[in-house]
Amino acid sequence: MKILWTTINVNDLDESLEFYDAVLGVKNVNRFPAGPNREIAMIGDGEAKLEMICDHKREVEKVHGVSMGYPVADLDVKRAELLAAGYEPSEIISPNPHIHFFFLQDPNGINIQFVQQG
Repeated sequence: MKILWTTINVNDLDESLEFYDAVLGVKNVNRFPAGPNREIAMIGDGEAKLEMICDHKREVEKVHGVSMGYPVADLDVKRAELLAAGYEPSEIISPNPHIHFFFLQDPNGINIQFVQQG
């Protein structure tokens, strides 16, 4: 089974798109109106996309307990880049010798997990 997209609801579409571009380098693929006071953006350059829905008349609560993992070649370098850019990533976690990761929260409360394997 393939995942086509994952949907998150956001309060500020511009802020979310800016975050994913700055932190992950994920460009906006398609942004369009989806009815009165609603916009959708589909982002991502891989097979699976991230769909962001912004309803300008509804406040969205921050998400808890959800994370999305992204691979990185060098975890220390990525964490240092994020710190230098003013972000607050977690400490590096190493549950076993073959996987290391840290988290950074997006503007919507979703934990972005940066993972180095091997």
